[in-house]
Amino acid sequence: MAPKASHWNTPANPTARRSPTFPPPQPTGLSPVLERNIQSLKDRRRREEAEATTQEKIAEAITRFTGSMLFVYIHLVVHPAGCGV
Repeated sequence: MAPKASHWNTPANPTARRSPTFPPPQPTGLSPVLERNIQSLKDRRRREEAEATTQEKIAEAITRFTGSMLFVYIHLVVHPAGCGV
């Protein structure tokens, strides 16, 4: 028994498997609004870092270290040694 023809493959549907009439537009760069928003975020980050208290700076340094691979490597060495492995 021959397989049934799909309606997508039949000549009755001439637009099947065809590409769009017009190709999608290629990005030419960031829009001015997006560039302005990115710059605003950078300025805000610099301002917040400059205005940070000592406690916030210490917390940021701890967070940065505990999120690093060095922290992971130290724990891979120290933790098994502490467990007697």
